[in-house]
Amino acid sequence: MRIAYLANYQGPDLIAQRGIRRNLALAGSRKIGAIASLLGELGHKVVVFSRGCPAENSGRYYQSYNSVTTEGLGVVRVVYAPCWDLSYPGAVAGIWFFRRALIREFSRQPFDMIFTYNISHTETTAALWAARRGVPVVVEYEDDAFVNRGGVVDWMAHSRGRMATKLRPFVKGLLAVSPELRAQFNNHNAALLRGIVDDDLVGIPSGGGFAGGALKVLYAGTMDRSKGLEALLEGWRGALEGAELHLVGDGPLRVELERSFKTANVFFHGFVARAKLVELIGESHVCVNPHGPSLKAGNLSPFKIIEYIGAGKPVVSTRMGALEPEIAQAILFAEDATPEGLRTAIRIMARELSVYQEKAVLARKAVVATYGREGVKRKLKAVLEGAVVSKRPNGREGPL
Repeated sequence: MRIAYLANYQGPDLIAQRGIRRNLALAGSRKIGAIASLLGELGHKVVVFSRGCPAENSGRYYQSYNSVTTEGLGVVRVVYAPCWDLSYPGAVAGIWFFRRALIREFSRQPFDMIFTYNISHTETTAALWAARRGVPVVVEYEDDAFVNRGGVVDWMAHSRGRMATKLRPFVKGLLAVSPELRAQFNNHNAALLRGIVDDDLVGIPSGGGFAGGALKVLYAGTMDRSKGLEALLEGWRGALEGAELHLVGDGPLRVELERSFKTANVFFHGFVARAKLVELIGESHVCVNPHGPSLKAGNLSPFKIIEYIGAGKPVVSTRMGALEPEIAQAILFAEDATPEGLRTAIRIMARELSVYQEKAVLARKAVVATYGREGVKRKLKAVLEGAVVSKRPNGREGPL
């Protein structure tokens, strides 16, 4: 099949083409790349459509361009839609630019399937255009569109909910990160896809007991207020003598956090190449996921947790809904997302590290079997085969 993958993918060439200074979508782009490459391995031809807007509010207009050799995608064509980098007017124009890019490509050769990453105005508007012409849609659903995951319901949350409601009747397949999100679409052709453990993480040797030196704790992700970083750093003060906290990533809070919390045992690495991130995960003894609370249990993505355990690392985390017991055994859940709750959990993990490392070895086997490349490929194949439409673009009827 020819598949259009609608996602805000940001490849490394975007830095040169559009001057992006801070790529805040590295984890999402990695996941998009992995899924696109797995679809290719299943024999499908994938074209990724991306906004690729710098979000610097520079007022500049960027022409559309194509990329074919993008990190994480292999040889997969990426169509970057035109972009006007100007806050709200640019976002509204971007919806039209993005849909027009899809229409133009569709007119050259129709697509058999639409994959859309999450529920957003830009991608969902384009997906609806194709769905109303008989193209089946598969949603990769990661961030709750009906309940704001940051803990505050605002007009954007309500707007995303309306977009999801419009799209829901056209969805023929669903990949959701939690049973709670899967239930929102009530789609019989659905698979649970909590994350993807790529081969570079599987290759990290499983750690034994802590052999002395500095205990290393790692956080990797975007630095914004929903991620619980302020509580983590406040709780880290006085938590463990001689231990090191390493933070990888960038975001709106980074400068403020560095100014307030950078000490001899707190290291801000900024954005790093994938190989360096894998190296840092391999060197760490514990990974931490301090995500802030949500209004509804289970509507947050455990993608990072899956990666950490897939690398054989025990995790300290706030609660993000129920995980499979064989995976959850490697996680020490903090009582709450406060500095005191995270500090206590980190201390317990350090004290019982050897026990949790043994549990992480067992949990890793379950994670790799279910969310390694081969496991995810089986899920993708099943969802694609289950996507049934009344009429295909070429006029034939029946299952794809």
